[in-house]
Amino acid sequence: VFFFQSARPILLLAFFVFNMVYIVILAASSGPAAPMRSEAVIITTLTIISTLSLFPYFIDTFQITTAETIITKLGEMAYLATKQQSNKNFDSVKANTDRVSAAIERLANMALNAVQQSDKIYAYHVGNELCDCVLKYQRHKFKLLPDWFDVPVWHSDNPDFFSLDDEALRTMVQNQSWLEWKVLKQYQMIYDQAIRNRSYGVTSLIAVNTRKICDSASARGDGAVVDMCIKFFNTFLRYAISADDGRSCGNVLHQYRQVAEFLLYNKGKMAWKSSANEAGPKEERAVMVAKYLAYYAEMALKRDLGPITELCAHDLSTLCQLAYLLESPLHERLLSTFLCVDDVASALQIETAVMGIRKAQLKLATTYMENGDEDLARQIQADMAEDPPDRMAIVRRQLTEFNEKEFWEVGERGTNVD
Repeated sequence: VFFFQSARPILLLAFFVFNMVYIVILAASSGPAAPMRSEAVIITTLTIISTLSLFPYFIDTFQITTAETIITKLGEMAYLATKQQSNKNFDSVKANTDRVSAAIERLANMALNAVQQSDKIYAYHVGNELCDCVLKYQRHKFKLLPDWFDVPVWHSDNPDFFSLDDEALRTMVQNQSWLEWKVLKQYQMIYDQAIRNRSYGVTSLIAVNTRKICDSASARGDGAVVDMCIKFFNTFLRYAISADDGRSCGNVLHQYRQVAEFLLYNKGKMAWKSSANEAGPKEERAVMVAKYLAYYAEMALKRDLGPITELCAHDLSTLCQLAYLLESPLHERLLSTFLCVDDVASALQIETAVMGIRKAQLKLATTYMENGDEDLARQIQADMAEDPPDRMAIVRRQLTEFNEKEFWEVGERGTNVD
């Protein structure tokens, strides 16, 4: 397909064929007699030119058929199909939606094969192309005609949609979010395979690109897509925790926290478009994310993944600190959620997890004290009032021993959470 969309190799091939046909005709027209000198010169010249033209032809052909070019072309095809939809008739819109779906699925299959073969370069390329397609699509999404968003009804037999009931499909049509769902479902499939293969770079890339899609939707006030991305982040966390993959879980948590930070930072900067499952104002999603982080902190603890519970606590502490400094009305609710994270760890008497949570709480209490807000610091003190002195002494020693801003190992976060 891409070969016939490129003009130069087709022109070179046509030039070669024309010359060969002309040479044959010229030779045949001379009859049994030897060709004239002028004819021999023409035949020789055309043969040399035709042979030389094969070199740029094969170079162009090899460039067109490389995996990188195919991936890029598929991404461009998917995006261009979203811009070419029209309201002339049902078939024209359906043809473009079919083209988009086919391109997205082909990209996902290439990524799956790349992950299975541990070819992370191609997997990265596909993941970025899918993300770029969605980001460019979101810029003109709300200018598209209503017929474009009826696609899930037509594709109800597609593997990405047939598990949804009629009400879920109608909601997706109303929310105008079928394309984002399609791409995120491919991400889910690739992420699942990457978890199985322990392809940490791929899981990290998917988390990063999901955050980019979520932030773009948030900036444009697309609440339905933000809620959808939050669900997929939750799914990614569950996959990683169930597979005891602490590294992937940490990478997803890092991006998930940034989603909540973006929601807090961009409060009220753009009108928030309603969705069928409206969950309140934009910043309310930050509280939702905090509650989910607390939930998965508990799940990780039960899977004996104490370090993940500690990361959740530190991320919640960071969200509380940001909300406090921004004077967000959500700060009290975020703090309340944060102070409940240690309940399960204390009940199960998992000492290392409790100590990690206490370090996150003390960091937040320090922020309150630095800003002269002793009452909030007292709330944290009350939460750890029954802790034995020996534990608190160890926590204090660990916090004071390591005061470097950057972590002493290479990691996705680049900073020392303690």
